This record gives sequence, C-alpha cells and structure tokens, in this order.
Amino acid sequence: MNVGRITAAEFEDRPHRRAHLLALHVSRVTGHTNGTESNKGRDDCVISAGAARGPLFRHGADLIAGSVCVNVAAIAVLTAGEYDRAMAQDSARDETQVWNLEKAYWEYVKANDLEKYRALWHKDFVAWPPLSSAPLRKDQVTDWLTENMSKGIKLQSFAIEQLAIQVIHDTAIVHYRIKMVWAGPGPTESNTEFLRVTHTWIRTHGAWQIIGGMGAPVNAEGK
Repeated sequence: MNVGRITAAEFEDRPHRRAHLLALHVSRVTGHTNGTESNKGRDDCVISAGAARGPLFRHGADLIAGSVCVNVAAIAVLTAGEYDRAMAQDSARDETQVWNLEKAYWEYVKANDLEKYRALWHKDFVAWPPLSSAPLRKDQVTDWLTENMSKGIKLQSFAIEQLAIQVIHDTAIVHYRIKMVWAGPGPTESNTEFLRVTHTWIRTHGAWQIIGGMGAPVNAEGK
C-alpha cells in the first residue's frame, strides 16, 4: 500500500463520546497490498504533532486513499497533556451549563413557572428539602410552589452565592447559599430567608437534570 500523508486523527472519549482531535503528520507509509501478509516489507514512518490541514480520520477502520483501511490507534496516541487540556475545557463548559441552570431554577420560582421548574427534575429524583419532614420525589417537587401561590406569596428577588461545583463525567454536584426575599398579602408572609443548598445533577441524553439534593438554614453567622 502507499499512503502519502495523514494530517489528523479524531478520538472519542467514552462514555461521553466527545471527539478529541490530534493533529499529526505521517511522512510515508508503504507496504505490500497484494500479498497475504501485507504488513511485511513496511517502511518506517515519522509522526509529528502539527496543525491539521488535511482530511480527518476517526478512530477505527476508516478508508484511506480510496481502498486501504488503517486502524488509526496503531499509529497515533493522544498525549496526556492534550487529553488533560481537553478534559479541563469540557469540565469548565459543563460547570457553566449547570450553574446557569441553577440560576434558571430560581428564575422559574420567581415567575411561578411550574412547567419549566418541573422539567429541571429527573424522573428518578429524590431529595430532602428544608421545609419537608421527609425526602420527596418528582411528583411532589412543585407542592411548595402551589401552596405559596394559593396564599399569594411570591418570590420578589434572590441572590445566590456559588461555593463549590464539581463535574465528574455525567454527574455534577453544586453547593451554594441563597438569599430569598418573599412578598405576601400580610406581614407574616413577607420575609427574607437564607438557605444552604446542595443539588446533584445528572446528564441524560445530553440534558442536565436534578437527581438529588438537600437544603438547610444557614448558621448564626449567615454561613
């Protein structure tokens, strides 16, 4: 066989199946194409990192030069440094997505948007809210909102402080404090509340949803 040049290989990171591109150059790969042992007589080749300006080939058996299939894993390995950088970028992007969903969560509460609020929760969700005497499941997540609405109580404003967020593959855990200002028809329904909140998110079919969590009042120092 005669293959002039391979300029880039694309690898999938399982289980996320995110593709990572490794640019490389192959100066020359030659060998027999008609014999029963086509790997014999192959010349050495040089592979070097560089900018990808040619065709891209996925990991696995892909067609090269119209008729020759090559397992790219046999000729290129993604370096540990490149892999770490790609993972760091993915993790930062995931953290931003999850944190934006936490902010959207409270915007939905403020707007009394039960449909969008309910869509944030995974079907197998179970968690322990601060005002509940026992853990709740998805069919109960909007009970506290509908109760507030029936009493004319509405979230006037909120401020959240991110304390920690960690993403590992398709799971994320978020810890934050929140200040909530509630307005109601009477003085007893209007108050300011401070809570600690923990949510665990899981990514299924490309979408993040809450799978678990817990809330508690802050301490005497407001922490």
